[in-house]
Amino acid sequence: MTASKNPTHIINQSANQGICGTKSQPWIVDVPIGQKIRISILTFRDTHSGGGGGKQSSCQGIIVDETGKRNASICRGESQREKELYLSTGSQVKIFLNPLEPRKHDEDQALILLKLEGETVF
Repeated sequence: MTASKNPTHIINQSANQGICGTKSQPWIVDVPIGQKIRISILTFRDTHSGGGGGKQSSCQGIIVDETGKRNASICRGESQREKELYLSTGSQVKIFLNPLEPRKHDEDQALILLKLEGETVF
C-alpha cells in the first residue's frame, strides 16, 4: 500500500476476516524515497456492547520500522479520539494488527482506524 498526502486508512478486523496485517502477511506501507510516513490512530467506541469499559489504553498491534530499527505499539487511549502514533524514519513500515476476537456480551470493545499520510521532511 502506498501512502500519500491524501490519507489512506486501515481498519482493524475480526479474527475470521481477511489475512492482511497478520504475522504472516503484514500491511507494508511505503512512500517515495525522501518522504516519511505519519501514522495516527482514530478510536471509535462500539455502542452496541453492554459493558462500561475501563479507562486504560489497549494495544492492538505493532508498527515495525526496519530503517530506524524501531518498533512502536499501536495503542488507543480513552481520552482522545485521534492520536498521533508514529513518524517513520524511512520510507517503509510494516503494520501487524491483532485481530479482534469475538467478545462476550458484557465486554466493551473499541474499533480503530489507522490514518497513514506521506510527508515530505526537509
